[in-house]
Amino acid sequence: MSEQDLIYEYFPGIVYIYDTGTGHLSYVSKKTTDLLGYSSDDVSSWKDDWMQIVFRDDASLVMEQLQTLGGQPTDETRTFQSRYHRKNDGWRYFRTQGHILKRDGDGKPTSLLFVAQDITDQLQSEEELKKSRELIRDVEHMLEFGTWEWDLVRDKIEQSAGIFSIMGYDEDTRSALKDKTGKEQFDFFVQHMVPEDRPTVEAIVQDAFEEKRDYEAEYRIVTPSGEEKICHGKAKVVLGDKGQVVKLIGVTSDVTRVTRFRTEIENYVAELARSNKELEEFAYVASHDLQEPLRKIVTFSDRLLAKFGEALGPEGTAYLSRMTVATENMRILIDNLLEFSRITRSADVFALTDLGEILDDARAELELKIEEAGATVISEKLPAVVCNGPQIRQLFINLLGNSLKFRRTDVPTRIHVASGPLGQAEKAALSFPTQREYYKITIADNGIGFEKEYAERIFLIFQRLHGKSEYPGSGVGLAICKKIVDQHNGAIYADSMPGNGSVFTVILPVQHS
Repeated sequence: MSEQDLIYEYFPGIVYIYDTGTGHLSYVSKKTTDLLGYSSDDVSSWKDDWMQIVFRDDASLVMEQLQTLGGQPTDETRTFQSRYHRKNDGWRYFRTQGHILKRDGDGKPTSLLFVAQDITDQLQSEEELKKSRELIRDVEHMLEFGTWEWDLVRDKIEQSAGIFSIMGYDEDTRSALKDKTGKEQFDFFVQHMVPEDRPTVEAIVQDAFEEKRDYEAEYRIVTPSGEEKICHGKAKVVLGDKGQVVKLIGVTSDVTRVTRFRTEIENYVAELARSNKELEEFAYVASHDLQEPLRKIVTFSDRLLAKFGEALGPEGTAYLSRMTVATENMRILIDNLLEFSRITRSADVFALTDLGEILDDARAELELKIEEAGATVISEKLPAVVCNGPQIRQLFINLLGNSLKFRRTDVPTRIHVASGPLGQAEKAALSFPTQREYYKITIADNGIGFEKEYAERIFLIFQRLHGKSEYPGSGVGLAICKKIVDQHNGAIYADSMPGNGSVFTVILPVQHS
């Protein structure tokens, strides 16, 4: 083996020699086996049809290069890329360089030397890098941000496409600025800022250099089309070996829509707060103004009955009685509506509270009604949670009162209050955070119950399942319960069947947030 052949064999690529007269390969290096999987016998069989290893779509390209190089009067090297078949699986991309190896007496090329290197992995990496850059560009455009890096040592600023997109420029402007110094590029960006904001931003950046600390700034810019945008910039300071600032790495975001949306929300919330305050004041005044005529109706009804009862007779007395009952119902409704409106503006603080003590207070409040109903209220030990004590007391009063009101007359009334921690599966079902602790309190009775289809309706204000003559009330009690639980970031629901009683479940977090 000649010294030249030895070099060919150890070269990290395929080396082959093409005879222009016969159109055959006179030499193929052994690297063909490593790179394409062909044996020596396979290579020997190529002499008559060596183009079979060239990928079909690239065959015309390879033949064109052979013909061009074979007729070339100079010794210029030609380079091209093509694919070669592997013996058993697919193909590989090669970058091939062709040279004229020998010429005849007339100077016509008789043999051509080709050196082919596998660049498949390189091309794949380049393609992946290209796709990655395209993805980053798309993400920047979608989220309206861009990144930049100011290298103080080289005095250069490099920016992503997103920066120029925010400012209303295209890739041409980005390319034109690449050769500018860092100071020139910074001045280019600053000149787009609203004049009132420039001194502030320049001072913040200067402080970052002097104090060697990161910074954030919000400012307005004007694009070439005259559109004003609000930008938010954030940068990190990179220090060198001697503690000097050598680089700034930053992100600039177009926060125009977010800022305007936030302003609209703040204005809406302020207007809503003002409207709610007016409604609260109206409800307070209206309730007091309504209570006064109601008291007069009751007072004069009592006087009328006392002074002219005999003259009115049974029918007139009945009318007065019904009027008094209606007036009392109106008073209860006003009180309940006031209670409903007070829940969201309650000034009572949330504190760790023993629910057992709260339940005892509620039972004491309902003591006479419990005795009149001949009811038995059994309660297990209840936990302590962070809550609004007066509101939870009202919750228990309403739920116990509901069980007393809708009791059966043929069996003794029994109300059972129990509690326990809420399980992970139950948290997931209710879309509660699994890391937070919750307690489940159940209030079960053996009353008249109701159809399951009404389980959600009963918590709506003024929703009643029975007539007032049969079961008096305002239709607000359970709505108050729902509102109280919502204020505590909990949940309340009911389960029941006609004639089999009801179970009300209240879920409260251990900690309020």
